[in-house]
Amino acid sequence: MAPRERSAATSTNRNSRPRPAPAARRAKGARAPTPENEPPAPGGDEARPAKGRAAKARPAEGRAAKGRPAQARSAKGRPAQDGSTKARSGKARPAEARSGKAHPGSARVPAAARGGGRGARAPELEGVAAAVASPSAKRRRRALVRAPGPEGIRPEAQPLAGPTPSAPPHVPAGARPVTLTIDIGGTGIKGLLLDQRGGPLGERVRILTPKPAVPARVLPVIEEICQKLPGFDRVSVGFPGVVQDNTIKTAPNLHATKWAGFALGEAIEGLTGKPARVINDAGVQGYGVVEGRGVEMVITFGTGMGCALFLDGRYVPNLELGHHPLRDGKTYEDLVGDAELKRLGERRWLTHVREVVEQILPIWNPRLLYLGGGNARLIRGKLPPNVRVVENVAGLLGGIALWHD
Repeated sequence: MAPRERSAATSTNRNSRPRPAPAARRAKGARAPTPENEPPAPGGDEARPAKGRAAKARPAEGRAAKGRPAQARSAKGRPAQDGSTKARSGKARPAEARSGKAHPGSARVPAAARGGGRGARAPELEGVAAAVASPSAKRRRRALVRAPGPEGIRPEAQPLAGPTPSAPPHVPAGARPVTLTIDIGGTGIKGLLLDQRGGPLGERVRILTPKPAVPARVLPVIEEICQKLPGFDRVSVGFPGVVQDNTIKTAPNLHATKWAGFALGEAIEGLTGKPARVINDAGVQGYGVVEGRGVEMVITFGTGMGCALFLDGRYVPNLELGHHPLRDGKTYEDLVGDAELKRLGERRWLTHVREVVEQILPIWNPRLLYLGGGNARLIRGKLPPNVRVVENVAGLLGGIALWHD
């Protein structure tokens, strides 16, 4: 065919194609109808289904402004056949899911019931929300850590704010006198109420030891424990150092200088208005476990290493074996203290503990040797028959014995 003839045939074929109707051309390329002239969806706005991803669906006006028809579309942009919008999972979601917070099957809360505004709750949920946000629930979640107090010793000890109840609800009749026993440690300060026979009343209270652990910061923690455990008649204190006549002589694991000569018993009596007695913390733990026959010895593993000796149930005070040299210029405490535990790990630390036990037994020849303190829980394996591991709560239970005159 000649070029002129092919050109004429092509022109004829193009002209023979039917042109789309004006409405079709407008729907394909022209601007979308505005909200004013947009035909309403079947059933009105309330019946118009939401898009499949309801949390990101835009209102009809927003879709029209971007050139898309405001009618319901499926998750892939195709109009739904039955007037509902189906998500890619194939499950239809009602119009209430447009908010992005409603779950399929949940009832839509009218605006009047919501009280207006975003984040409002349905009336049936208000009771649950109030219980979760109640002050008592917040107090239960709050950690029992007191902010550090001021530096320096307070000029004078003041009694506790407000009257101390004569008997808290958990103190039964006939439990008097009630003893508040306090265990001051390098990492935590603990308190527990004991009845007249030494039985615990309620739960133990523990507060982290402040840093630096000087008297001006430790006394407010003791005061807080007294406020959490009211109704006591007297106070027993176990202190990690040498104590003579309720006065501190040394406290190497708290502060080397600030405690020297500090009258801790007198300070606590000024805080509480109750009599107080203070001895070494290993001695208090020993009072909680000894049988009262022959020579019994207590070794405590905590921040340092404490030691207490008992003869027929009588306490021999201030035996600081932990600071005695053991080997290679290192003391007992250097080898089994908490710092060495963290440096070596439990397995190697236990070998040092066994070395200490093997050194003590043939020298002191105790009838029973008790291993206590916070880190005694890590001691495992076979021990000599006269060696026992005891729970750390003995450091509180033994406080009753300070009043056995």
